[in-house]
Amino acid sequence: MTNTEYLLLRKLLKDHVGKENAIPGDELARYLGLASTRDVRLLVEKMRHDHEPIMSLSGVGYWWPKEWGESEEHCIKQLEELSRNIWRSASGIKEGMGEYFDEQEQLTLGV
Repeated sequence: MTNTEYLLLRKLLKDHVGKENAIPGDELARYLGLASTRDVRLLVEKMRHDHEPIMSLSGVGYWWPKEWGESEEHCIKQLEELSRNIWRSASGIKEGMGEYFDEQEQLTLGV
């Protein structure tokens, strides 16, 4: 992403305050001339890492929160649940590896 896209997205999102004013990812991508909504998600992820409180919900879009409770109610809970699901998936894979590999780390299908 260019610095211009970053600044433009930040300004655009600040103009969309509150969930009721959310802007869909595909609309943001078109406005910014990005190839896909994936590029929008990556840009938003970077901005969140830089402490920008950008909210989003699948099927709704992106917006700037108008109050603290809005961030807790929507985005933070959603991201926390996503991180728990990722952790459970990773743990399941680790635990399942023992069922298919022996001590020499060779695949054993037990057929």
